[in-house]
Amino acid sequence: MKKLIGFIFLLLFSCTEYSVEEIETESPVVNSNPQSFKEDPIYSKIDPMDPYSFLDAFLEDAKRYGVNIPASSISVKFEFLDSLPYPERRLGAAVHPCVPNRVYLLLETKFWNDATTLDFQNYRKLQLMWHEFGHSLLKLDHTCNRNHIMTSNTPSCPETELGWFYDLWYLEYNGSDPSTNWQRAVKDMFEGVDQSYFACNTNIQSIVH
Repeated sequence: MKKLIGFIFLLLFSCTEYSVEEIETESPVVNSNPQSFKEDPIYSKIDPMDPYSFLDAFLEDAKRYGVNIPASSISVKFEFLDSLPYPERRLGAAVHPCVPNRVYLLLETKFWNDATTLDFQNYRKLQLMWHEFGHSLLKLDHTCNRNHIMTSNTPSCPETELGWFYDLWYLEYNGSDPSTNWQRAVKDMFEGVDQSYFACNTNIQSIVH
């Protein structure tokens, strides 16, 4: 009986030691030169089906550019709808973006559920969420300036000012052209370069796409 107990103890101890060794050898190596959003040290942690995961990543991304938004101070609500309250199809919108420390987003259910494992669709989610968080957390309005996350060809933008423009859907992670480079656009957004801010002391529209 003593020999049997000793054997079981040795077996359990050996298994525990082996598991620790496996964990150590399989520790992820940080990619110092990411080539896609999947390799990015922040974006790679996103659960593509969880909107709160995108929010966590946005707050981390903000820190990369010197903007600290305390997560504990934010009230958050995500509402999924079959269609958003616009005549044409919209994938997302921010509700009352001037309310301080609040994220309230409307998201189209079909778009969200379709973007599960497809890399292209998940990147589109990232682009959409950064745009809507820009409204809610940075209080950014649409800009008529080209090649930004907040660029929009709204009626308020003179056609001569926009011409042929690139909005967020044309931005590429590690894009070789600076005008369509995602990281450049994110940096400009957090640093306020060529951005427009809501006049929150006036009556702005309650929902902004």
